Amino acid sequence: MSLYDKLDMLAFLIQDIVLVIIIYFTATKLLRSRNRYFPAFYIFALISFLLSGLYWAAYTILKADAGRMPLAADEIADSAALFLLSTGLVADKKVDRTAHAGEVIFAIMFSIANVVLWIFWSGEWLQDIIFGIPYSYLLWLIIRGIADTKPLTTKSVIGLRIVSVAIITIFFITEFTGRSFVIISDSVCYVMMFGLLIWLLIKSIKCMNLYVSALYLFATIFVSFGCASIFYDIAVLFNISAHIVLYLSLKKEVLK
Repeated sequence: MSLYDKLDMLAFLIQDIVLVIIIYFTATKLLRSRNRYFPAFYIFALISFLLSGLYWAAYTILKADAGRMPLAADEIADSAALFLLSTGLVADKKVDRTAHAGEVIFAIMFSIANVVLWIFWSGEWLQDIIFGIPYSYLLWLIIRGIADTKPLTTKSVIGLRIVSVAIITIFFITEFTGRSFVIISDSVCYVMMFGLLIWLLIKSIKCMNLYVSALYLFATIFVSFGCASIFYDIAVLFNISAHIVLYLSLKKEVLK
């Protein structure tokens, strides 16, 4: 097992411990509230994330030299987790779910761009397309929730879209250019991606809004797929913080 695999294992171990703690507190504190639907689906989503991590760890230990994992239980668990999280958001009846063309088109096109990049990077068509479906749906629900609850200014929302599209665009340019540009583009992308995560972390803590926190969690998934080596482990640590912030936002929402 390489050093990077060991770092991955450590990051996922910390993540699994945090997920178990959040599952416990959600089950004991939030399921007793009147609005128990989101906490219930949230618990199932967390369990799916947890099982995905455990399966990945077992695969890495038992088949350390097997390379990229084929379509397996972890991809199914990750997709289920996003669907369950989406179902929890749908249970929030205070948000207008009327579909707006611009929001739907952005969510679909952004997700398709992500899926195409994943296929370029992995060569795995089926699992990337399967994961892209709940990925797109969750993104639309988050966009709709932020548009309706208005925790962010219009300038902030536009800025988020510009940065996200810029990252995707640079990744695509990198796929069709020489090695010299790759070094520069990777550096620019890492600065933009982790700058985006830091900004969303700060906003999530300040707002304690369910949809901003969900967006932060979504962004950590988006960024982790674009990272390699130690940067992937850093993205996982951001993902851990996103789960904590989302739990706190959910607690505020259901207990008020």
